[in-house]
Amino acid sequence: MACHIVYGKSEKARAAEISHLGDVYRWFEEQTGRGGTTVIAGDFNDERSADFSSLGAFGDRDVLPGKGTTLGKRGPDHDYDHIFIPPGLLSRVESADVDYWTTDYSGTRLTVSDHFPVFALLKVFP
Repeated sequence: MACHIVYGKSEKARAAEISHLGDVYRWFEEQTGRGGTTVIAGDFNDERSADFSSLGAFGDRDVLPGKGTTLGKRGPDHDYDHIFIPPGLLSRVESADVDYWTTDYSGTRLTVSDHFPVFALLKVFP
C-alpha cells in the first residue's frame, strides 16, 4: 500500500494520521486474507520513529537505512520516506535504500520531485 501523509504546519495532524496506519494495515490484511503480506510505503512526512508505533505493534519494520530521502537545497535532507515490511517478509528483503540519482538538487526539486526514489528489493522465489 502506498501512502502520503498530510504535511502542513501541524506535526500533531501528521502524527494523528500516522497513528491510524495500524488500522489501515489491519484492514488490508482482512481484505486479502493473506496475513503478514501487507507492505506500507510512502511519504510519511515524519522522521520520529515513536510516531510509527501503530505499525510496530504488528512487528513491521522500516527497512530503509534512515538517511535523507528528500532533496534539500544542498543535498539529501529529511528522512520522510519509509517502507514498512511485516515480520514474515523481512527475511526476503535483499536490499533497501535511497537512490541518490542526481546532484542537481534545486533543478530536480522544480522539475521532477522533492524526494529521491526509495526501494526495497524482496526475494520472491525460494
